[in-house]
Amino acid sequence: MVDYMLAIKRPFSNLKDFLIGIALYAAPSIIALLLSTYSGKGVSGTTLLFLVGILSIAAELLVGGYFFQCAKSAVKQDFFLPEWTEFGNLFAKGFLSLLISFLYALPVILILSLFVFIVLGIKFADLAAATPEQAFTLLGSGIIVIIACILFLFYMLPLAVVRFAATNQFSEAFALRKIFRTLFTERYAATAIAILLYNIAILFLVGILGYFTQFASTLIPLWNIVISIVTSITSFAVGVTTMTAFGELYGELGDAV
Repeated sequence: MVDYMLAIKRPFSNLKDFLIGIALYAAPSIIALLLSTYSGKGVSGTTLLFLVGILSIAAELLVGGYFFQCAKSAVKQDFFLPEWTEFGNLFAKGFLSLLISFLYALPVILILSLFVFIVLGIKFADLAAATPEQAFTLLGSGIIVIIACILFLFYMLPLAVVRFAATNQFSEAFALRKIFRTLFTERYAATAIAILLYNIAILFLVGILGYFTQFASTLIPLWNIVISIVTSITSFAVGVTTMTAFGELYGELGDAV
């Protein structure tokens, strides 16, 4: 059984590695906020956007590689927070994890695009003549399909990445027969639901904090940096917890997958 409390506590088990992760997440947005001060002093908006974009991509790939390592160690029931070493390897694993996500998302994007074109594109002219109930049904069905596809994609992606992390073989992320055999087990569904609820709870708390402190940005200089740091803390913690939980589950299921 997945130890959820252990997974939740894991991001905070090593202060140094925790702070490095937060710094990587927060650095691009903080730099953007600071550099924006000089937007009228020789730093063009295009240059600023380019620099921040490069930094953001690099940071995301490094952190993604770190999450990969968290899953890999959790599969082996090793719950010490990984060290930030071999940045080249972290970058590569982060890129490959992102590529897995893109390749899985591509068919969904194509299917959704086709659906929108057929249902909305061809019948768009009919919406004006349709009753409100008919228009609502037509648009509602499209929204339901889109939401279902997105939810299923997010339901499946952690397992694909964890299989890659556990075996260190990129092809295992696309072993669909094994993946689908695991997706519909009670234990995987229970873990996915628990992690989803955890993510929603954290998102809700951050949203509440942002809502009730939005006035502070007009009173406290650089308050947005504080919000950026808080967001980085939660994003890093949620990422480590999520991949730890799915990694531990994969390690326990063993030959069942």
